[in-house]
Amino acid sequence: MNRTLFLASLLVVTPAAGRPLNDTAVTWSGAAANGYATTCIASHPAGQDCQYGRDAAAIAGTLVKLGASTPNNGQATGFDFTKVSNSGADLPATAALGAGANDWACTRDNFTGLLWEVKLESFGELRGRNRTYSWFDPASPDGNPGSENGGVCNRPGRCDTAKFVADVNAQGLCGYNDWRLPTVKELEDMTDLGRSLGTVDPEYFPNTIEALYWAANPVADTTRAWAVSFARGSVHATTAPMGASNTRDAANRALLVRGAPPATGVAAYCRNGIPANNPSVSYLDHGDGTISDRRSGLMWKTCLEGRSGNDCAGGATQTMNWASALAAAQASTFAGHDDWRLPNIKELRALVEECRSAPAINTERFPNTPSGAVWSATPDASSFTTSDARIVSFADGGSMNLPRQSLVPGVRLVRYADLIFGDGFETGP
Repeated sequence: MNRTLFLASLLVVTPAAGRPLNDTAVTWSGAAANGYATTCIASHPAGQDCQYGRDAAAIAGTLVKLGASTPNNGQATGFDFTKVSNSGADLPATAALGAGANDWACTRDNFTGLLWEVKLESFGELRGRNRTYSWFDPASPDGNPGSENGGVCNRPGRCDTAKFVADVNAQGLCGYNDWRLPTVKELEDMTDLGRSLGTVDPEYFPNTIEALYWAANPVADTTRAWAVSFARGSVHATTAPMGASNTRDAANRALLVRGAPPATGVAAYCRNGIPANNPSVSYLDHGDGTISDRRSGLMWKTCLEGRSGNDCAGGATQTMNWASALAAAQASTFAGHDDWRLPNIKELRALVEECRSAPAINTERFPNTPSGAVWSATPDASSFTTSDARIVSFADGGSMNLPRQSLVPGVRLVRYADLIFGDGFETGP
């Protein structure tokens, strides 16, 4: 087994302390400029998303799962889901949604340990798929609670996110009363980006609308809240897709989760009282221009390509198209490592610090990061275009897509760390 697939298989049995990352479910490759295949093929640029991670291990048959997921174009994905009943018991994959104690109502992500609400078809149900809510949090850290009762939910006075959470907890969904709105990274992490429209697993998350869903995080310096589009899998801070809005008074959908939320911290660079989701203690600085995330086991090059020095103030950020960025990562031997690559979109978005903007990153650990776009290794599966790849804008931290021929002033390299996982790190292969 090659090193990438071996490390990917380790992710199954040794999840990172804190916040393991699901793969993207992109099981196919994109050409350098236009078009994509239904599988991962060698004639397309090397080092892109489908060639590494949990998805690659699943296709190779080396990924051990507790549950299952829906294939993309007949290809296995790295997701691992189990259906859970109204009473909290595990169910077979063939279980159907229903109101009975032994009927399916929730889906557990076996990799992250999070339990997710499953939507119902009828608008008359509390968890009806077409119900919408305004974003409301009386304890919002920035002092702006948002807007009460601004959605359409057929429950008078209850059409905001805080009241929806309270109502689901009062119902005791799947035997629990600690349901909450997910963080934006949790919500993004369950997106299936290998699908052209409707970016969730269709068998384990039916009745999920191709629309904008609220996250728990307020957007720094604005009157918006973070949201994820399940139409295209994009993440929105200061913009929203196709006529939708993520101002806090907007009527968007909500999908609830339960499980311990990721740890946060206090940082001087944060704004408006919003806690840091990527505090400096989460990273281990190796003193050679590389830094490891203690939670995911990923090692990052501290500076963007073209920049240098302890504070990344030397040089100038290199501008590349997508194929050139992939090639530059593959060719790098920085700090003596020859397995650098571009991060997939979820890995890259994991660097976003939601408590600030311009740049939306931990500036103590990643100094002098510009506020521009940075390429990921993930091609875009959108039904609207065949020529795009996904990027993160570190102006606000949102993700979107750009034509692969675009000249993007940002390339950041990542690799699987030699020291993998845990607070003290365990020695890897």
